[in-house]
Amino acid sequence: MNENNSSTQVIEWMNAEEASRYLKVSRGTIYNLVSSGVLKGYRLGRRIRFIRRELDEAILSGPKKGGGHEN
Repeated sequence: MNENNSSTQVIEWMNAEEASRYLKVSRGTIYNLVSSGVLKGYRLGRRIRFIRRELDEAILSGPKKGGGHEN
């Protein structure tokens, strides 16, 4: 059996407060981004958690169609 764990990724979970500090937005904005489908949240009971890698991917992919504001 091969015991090489190089393909195993560590998942870094964040709560809404940590995600809001990480992205430098309010918690309300975090919840709005989840509601609009921009961010993916995982509900554990009454709490919501985020995977840091998915936050990075969502931000790097840019605004979704109809999202964001242009000047």
